[in-house]
Amino acid sequence: MDIIELQQVTKTFGTLTAVDNLSLSVKHGRYVTMLGPSGCGKTTTLRMIGGFEYPDRGHILLDGEDITDFPPHTRKLNVMFQDFALFPHMTVEENIGYGLRFGDGRKLDAAKELKKALDMIQLGHKARSKPHELSIGQRQRVALARALVRHPKVLLLDEPLSALDAELRATMQIELRELQQRAGLTFLMVTHDQAEALVMSDEIIVMKDGVVVESGSPEDLYNHPATPYVASFLGASNLVPGRVESATGGSLRIAFGDASLEVASNGRSAEVGKPITMSIRPERIGLHRREITASSFSGRVTESFYRGEAMQILVDVGAKAPLSMITPLSWKGARGEIPKVGDRIELHVDPDSVVLFDGHVDASGEA
Repeated sequence: MDIIELQQVTKTFGTLTAVDNLSLSVKHGRYVTMLGPSGCGKTTTLRMIGGFEYPDRGHILLDGEDITDFPPHTRKLNVMFQDFALFPHMTVEENIGYGLRFGDGRKLDAAKELKKALDMIQLGHKARSKPHELSIGQRQRVALARALVRHPKVLLLDEPLSALDAELRATMQIELRELQQRAGLTFLMVTHDQAEALVMSDEIIVMKDGVVVESGSPEDLYNHPATPYVASFLGASNLVPGRVESATGGSLRIAFGDASLEVASNGRSAEVGKPITMSIRPERIGLHRREITASSFSGRVTESFYRGEAMQILVDVGAKAPLSMITPLSWKGARGEIPKVGDRIELHVDPDSVVLFDGHVDASGEA
């Protein structure tokens, strides 16, 4: 069942079209992320759902009710802002309880709801503390509890983890996700962080230039992107231009640079000489330690970068740009060592892991 539905929504600021005839839906009880670069329209969309911006055209529905003209405080949803927006002169319990003074007319037992909220974020021992006495992570939890204390139908999250350091951010990603699942609420989050979207979401809506480019589960968008833009934007990908060299059964042999590779056709047309682009994730390229096969090829190492648990290696195969591969430090080549700059190496790619796009596209996913 759809809890949020946008019908042909458009929003302009002067001559700039921030959101362009946008239609999308969010199902009840899911963690959905709107993902895209700065200026793609995701924050404007979130603000329109929250009632802080008014669309020029279109309709916004919440649980089947048209709320396009409703002011923010009458919408049965709440917002968790990027900067937390806690009142510095109030205690933790006063900040959380503040939202119980207002709302849509539903009667709630304030003392009971406050205790439940403090238990949920495990900060009962900090109930009388002021925000400046809390860590950033604790302030984050207070802001979340204040947003949830009135049991909104939807919680809107605007870059909720951007103020946190990397370690705390990783912890809060898990906490937010677990909290959403326990509460059974619908979370709609805006972020530009691809890794964050992959970790936290049931569904990702990828936006660009005010429209939805593609949406789906993190696994589907990462492993089977339908567009070159999503392949390049959601995680790292080698977008390798080539041409169809031959076709046999359900396989195509693609020539690129000085190399060629056999990949699954997945029903794609197979005219010899046809220009085609392969999307190959760096971690799907492996060092070959067995006999040469139709899915292996060779190249020369041009650069390598230490990444802690893995090495990123750039390999020249005579194409327009080198291939990037990620090799775990525990996975060594036939000679028992990580390849060095200048080494000639054999590589292997699983034919089923290569995604094909018609024509040639550049590294940004544009034709």
